[in-house]
Amino acid sequence: MHTVNKITEIDIDVFNTMYEANKTQLVSNIGFDDLEQFRNTFVYAAEDKMLFQAVDDSSIITAYYIGYPENDTAYMCNMITRTEDTLPLTIESSANILKSLGFTKVSFCVKEGTSTYNYTKASMNRPELYEYLTEKSIGDYMKVTLRLV
Repeated sequence: MHTVNKITEIDIDVFNTMYEANKTQLVSNIGFDDLEQFRNTFVYAAEDKMLFQAVDDSSIITAYYIGYPENDTAYMCNMITRTEDTLPLTIESSANILKSLGFTKVSFCVKEGTSTYNYTKASMNRPELYEYLTEKSIGDYMKVTLRLV
């Protein structure tokens, strides 16, 4: 299990390493094939951004997530993971931290037809933590909203 914590900035070197290690999956799921452009979505985000990092049991950073508060919903608009297997290991800790911050729902910006889209729509395969509510198109992406159980 990985632990998710709120942070104020990312480690650029760690981000770059994660991107190179998982580039094929990241480009497929999010469409960013430009490291600098993708990294800048985490570095030069608006003041109300919420940055999170996941760490494994050895304290190695395994993921970064960025989002924005939208009333009672945490809108998570981007993420980077060390491997394609990282996301499921952060799901429980993510739900716990979002609930502790007062959120009752979480929305994810995902590319339709990708494994991440399917996983999100399936309530992260954790119905005891997430419940699928809605989705809507936002350009080339879908905004999938889940209730935090």
